[in-house]
Amino acid sequence: MRHRARKINYLEDSPLSILMAVCGPLIVVNLVQVFTTFLTNGIQSRYVGQEYFTVLGYLTTVLNTFTSFLGGFVSAAWIRTARFFAIGNQKVAMRQTVQATYSIILVYAVIAALLLLLMNPILHAVHVPEEIYENAKLYYRVYLLTYLPVPLGTFFLSVITGTGSAGRILLVNLLTVIMSCVNTVFLLAICRLEMIGGAMLVACNGFVQLMIAVTLLRQDKLFYTLGWKDLIPDFRKIFDVISYGALLAVQTMLCNVGYLASTIQTNAYLSPEYISVLQISLPLGGVMGAISQSCSAFYPQNYGAGKTKRVKQYVALSTLVCLSYGALCFLVFKGLAHWYYGQLFTDPAIVELGAGYWFWNGIGCITIACVYTVRVFFDAVGMGSISLLSGVGELIGNMVCALWIIPTYGNVGRSMSNPMGWGVASAFLLIAYLIFRKKIYAKSDAWAAAHADS
Repeated sequence: MRHRARKINYLEDSPLSILMAVCGPLIVVNLVQVFTTFLTNGIQSRYVGQEYFTVLGYLTTVLNTFTSFLGGFVSAAWIRTARFFAIGNQKVAMRQTVQATYSIILVYAVIAALLLLLMNPILHAVHVPEEIYENAKLYYRVYLLTYLPVPLGTFFLSVITGTGSAGRILLVNLLTVIMSCVNTVFLLAICRLEMIGGAMLVACNGFVQLMIAVTLLRQDKLFYTLGWKDLIPDFRKIFDVISYGALLAVQTMLCNVGYLASTIQTNAYLSPEYISVLQISLPLGGVMGAISQSCSAFYPQNYGAGKTKRVKQYVALSTLVCLSYGALCFLVFKGLAHWYYGQLFTDPAIVELGAGYWFWNGIGCITIACVYTVRVFFDAVGMGSISLLSGVGELIGNMVCALWIIPTYGNVGRSMSNPMGWGVASAFLLIAYLIFRKKIYAKSDAWAAAHADS
């Protein structure tokens, strides 16, 4: 009973208390992650070398396109599952969880296979230099082949976040961060796997997260409510998740077309030294990710229950907090840039390049706020077609940089691409929210009236 009493009640607890209960543990974890990142970046620099960061610089946008596209299906899997947990029907919820898992596996297999078949054309398209081509191929291949635990871990973490307590959220995420540090030490410093170990890091961390989440769900005896018949694939449910996930994935593809164009231009016009500094960052965005996770847990359950006032409150609260935190991130990036790059690179010119990049990266932390909150709102209420505006905005901002600012102004053009894309996306989302909010909330009010009549 005590364990149940500590669970977050997304339908009754105050919006502020829910935001604190979800974000508080994740902020603590993020602070821990900032310090572990110092360690892991240092290990990567020492045991793999600067070429590791250069390979990442050339491949990150391509691989982020893959992970973001797949992330749309992971989000759809939780959105289609959340309402069953909200109404308290755990057996139906777990059946849906099983089918959602199948949908993620199926989509991963298809996309990863396609990207592996197109490996050489893709690497040539992003102008990977001949001197690092073999290492880039190795990293690309290992990353894609081992990535499956990451989307599965993310999905089950959404289930934990949407059904558990603040303490449980803290436990899962803290263990994941600690183990990611352990994995880095083991793969790179002890096993000396170099580029292969670097490529496996993300998958190993995802596997740890998945195992922790599944273990905790087994403690709740949720999986024990299922029989063998419940594990049989239900292709109607699987393709329902995939169809809505495809809509969300298109939104991310719009974003990533712009990023790909920016990357192609960056790789064509700018120096490998500048490309290397693009891979150095601090995980400060994790707090915004925590706010976004709280939105993902809150919106589907409350909107589906017809709690219009609570949804309005959460949109305003989460966006204000995200904006305020973005301003804090700007100050941190601006203040620490020279010192932190100086720990990883000995060339003063590269340090200056990194400081310039972090200045604009900090501005981007402010302009991205609505992408983390308002876009999730549209996704959660079933209006994924409207959240496509976010992708359109990011596409426009990045294409302007790719086609004009990078060729004209060089490094500063690439540094501006993210804040410009996020700024246009946030503006589009806010305008769409003002236009469609009455229609959206009228539907929620109708559901509330139907619940009251029943």
